[in-house]
Amino acid sequence: MKNLLTFYIFILAPLGILLWLYKFDLINGDLFVGLLVFYSLIYRTYTDGKRLADKK
Repeated sequence: MKNLLTFYIFILAPLGILLWLYKFDLINGDLFVGLLVFYSLIYRTYTDGKRLADKK
């Protein structure tokens, strides 16, 4: 992920999709919270770590 725009798309797109699904009642509150925890603890950690590893 050398391109900064690509990095931010990978970071913000899943969050936007998650919020959109919740707004239109396509997922319930429990699933929303579970996916939000997954996004913040696993997905973001992976993408941030990948970006740091690719910086070398």
